[in-house]
Amino acid sequence: MVVDVPRTSALLPDLKLARERLAAIHALVKAGKVRAAAAVRQGGIGHALTRMSFRQPPRRHARRRACGPTS
Repeated sequence: MVVDVPRTSALLPDLKLARERLAAIHALVKAGKVRAAAAVRQGGIGHALTRMSFRQPPRRHARRRACGPTS
């Protein structure tokens, strides 16, 4: 699914419409109907599909590890 957010006459995103569309997507995610999602960036649709194909757990406040040997 592609979510398109049209622009206003001032060439700004239509935030009211964007909010409605994102709320609908959020409802689908909460209902468990979305298995993967990604933003299409500079790498294009192929890169986005690849990122979604390889399931990775979401990042949770990862702790930094100390560099070097540990005692």
